[in-house]
Amino acid sequence: MDMNMPCTASDNVIALNDFIDEFGEGLLDTLNHTHPPVYDGRGNPVRQAVMNALARKPFPAQADVVHAICALLLDQNERAGVINAEMGTGKTMMAIAVAAVMANEGYRRSLIVSPPHLVYKWRREILETVPEARVWVLNGPDTLAKLLKLREQLGQPDDGRPEFFVLGRVRMRMGFHWIPVATPKRTLFGRFAACPDCGHMVLDNDNEPIRFEVFQQTERQPACAGCGG
Repeated sequence: MDMNMPCTASDNVIALNDFIDEFGEGLLDTLNHTHPPVYDGRGNPVRQAVMNALARKPFPAQADVVHAICALLLDQNERAGVINAEMGTGKTMMAIAVAAVMANEGYRRSLIVSPPHLVYKWRREILETVPEARVWVLNGPDTLAKLLKLREQLGQPDDGRPEFFVLGRVRMRMGFHWIPVATPKRTLFGRFAACPDCGHMVLDNDNEPIRFEVFQQTERQPACAGCGG
């Protein structure tokens, strides 16, 4: 090779594997110093006991992922965590185990947004893993009826069972079927919207009566200031 020849760009390029072999240890030390790991492989014994009590227990590698996500969400108080893994590695199982651990620490309800063809797979795997769980599938034409039933149960005594709400992704994108309802009420100043139950004027955010024609164009579902309906 002629040492007098100028270097080209390709002469300064090395394979990724060679780069990792040569500089990987230093890069890892720097990364650990600037971004200390949230989970170091030492699991929380209480959380491990929850996983051990599941009907389907995670494998050790899966349990490590569950510990890591729980450390991120519960110990670090982060708002989100990502399980990134190949197909068939048990991402659904790991997510259910995370929900079970969090239920044990007070976060009893979990919302799952699923592709529509997998909602019943989620339900099956949840019940196979957490048999005492209560699972609601919100995907079919009866979704609104189920939501109304859930609203009726608000305020009832908590039995401590973990609850899962499996919502189909396509169903989530659909609009609501509610339309605001009011009765026209005539005054000297025109027609205004009134509550059909008690006759109280419907008020806007400034506590001013809303004209009936304006009310008909709104998608807002205001509560009546008179009866709360």
